[in-house]
Amino acid sequence: METALQRIIRKTGRRPVECRCPLCRRQCHTPCLGTPEDILRLLKAGYKERLAPTGWAVEL
Repeated sequence: METALQRIIRKTGRRPVECRCPLCRRQCHTPCLGTPEDILRLLKAGYKERLAPTGWAVEL
């Protein structure tokens, strides 16, 4: 049986990455917004119902 992560990898072509920089790693403790291209791929892959609208602002 395919896991959700395996399904996302198959449908989007994206692979998990490992970051060693402390500033980069800190982002993993908040929800990931993804790039516009990431979001478009998720929508096309049928995950629209699993995505939530998110506001984003610099310096907040």
